[in-house]
Amino acid sequence: MKKHVHQWKRWSRTDEEVAYRCSECKAERTRPTTAREKAAIKRHWRRFDRQNKAMHRVYHDFTRRFLVKDGDGNYSVWKWTGYELMERVDKWAKKHPKDVITCGIDDTHHACSDLVFILHRVKRRLWGTSCVVLTQCDGIPPKEYFMYPGHRAGIQEALAKMATYGPMGL
Repeated sequence: MKKHVHQWKRWSRTDEEVAYRCSECKAERTRPTTAREKAAIKRHWRRFDRQNKAMHRVYHDFTRRFLVKDGDGNYSVWKWTGYELMERVDKWAKKHPKDVITCGIDDTHHACSDLVFILHRVKRRLWGTSCVVLTQCDGIPPKEYFMYPGHRAGIQEALAKMATYGPMGL
């Protein structure tokens, strides 16, 4: 029987230890982190924190401006709803033309509503997009969801299909 030779690959790294895992048998081994590795980790997280703040700055401005913190410190309650919120968001979106896209839609109550797309990006790299549906009907809270870049393919396909048909007109 042939003896197994481990194929060690770095599995994880913290400022305390580095873990390795064999790619075949999944055995693990750890060792203390060196001073040089600790410095590299510190540089990485400092750069990551700066990028993270830049990437989410417009979305955080949106939440601070239009949501109120609840008792747990989470932004979960909308300051306004309906047409008043739509007007305020539209005015705010004009201040961020590269990061915010708004478009009109018709909701289930046959009232004009808005889709607001807030890009989470750093320069030309996109992390994802927060999407908020602002309904015109008062009392219906806005709905929010998040799309990673891979999710946009379905929306682009749907828009492309819609573009192949001419409008019916009234």
